Amino acid sequence: MNQRASFLGALTYEFRMQLHRRAVWITFIALGLEVLRQIRQTSPTPVLMLTARGQETDRVVGLELGADDYLTKPFSMRELIARVRALLRRAQVIQQILIADQNAAGIPLTYDRLHLNPESHLVTLDGVPLDLSPIEFALLHLLLSYSHTWSCDVQHYE
Repeated sequence: MNQRASFLGALTYEFRMQLHRRAVWITFIALGLEVLRQIRQTSPTPVLMLTARGQETDRVVGLELGADDYLTKPFSMRELIARVRALLRRAQVIQQILIADQNAAGIPLTYDRLHLNPESHLVTLDGVPLDLSPIEFALLHLLLSYSHTWSCDVQHYE
């Protein structure tokens, strides 16, 4: 095993240990893209790439491979800390949404005369069952889960 492979293995092990602590990853571009790929295979942990490479193509590649933010040198500690805090805030909000969605996954939903029961995969309008494909059911479930953010006149579509 060459020295770089050995270092990458040790670094990957350390990263996996950190993942269990829900840390924000700060990767360096030399090994960053390889490590980023490994992190993204197993974890949604926020990743901030720190690098001297500031070309647009470098930033785009890093972001497309899964980095959540990309900071080029030189940078101030204040900016670094602000970006890490922003990543943590976004991760916390996403985690709260996921937990709320999981907790509400089996709750029957009603909108006007439309009723959806996720447990039985049954949708009724005025008590009459509707024949929906799995995709239509999933889409309706999503829309009804967030019905407080939109409105619709059910009568209009009869």
